[in-house]
Amino acid sequence: MVCPADLQFISELPGYDPTYTCVYFNSWTSYEENGWLAIMEKNSQYYELTGGYSVMAAGPQDDAWDLYPTTEDAALERMIQFDLYAEEEF
Repeated sequence: MVCPADLQFISELPGYDPTYTCVYFNSWTSYEENGWLAIMEKNSQYYELTGGYSVMAAGPQDDAWDLYPTTEDAALERMIQFDLYAEEEF
């Protein structure tokens, strides 16, 4: 899934940098948990940005602008895996 142009909550994350382009976004939700994955790109380098919530987590779960560098191949694999996971019924 391509990022919606108005994915406002990403731009509201602490530390947000508008020089990155969102090339992928998907999310999933269940009764007590949710998660999301965004693949960002800047200067032909890809980054993974994730977030979510679980009632079982110990401690704060504030989403933040924490980018993890990844390769293009790894980003594609994560997108495929996340799409399959997000399609499951919880």
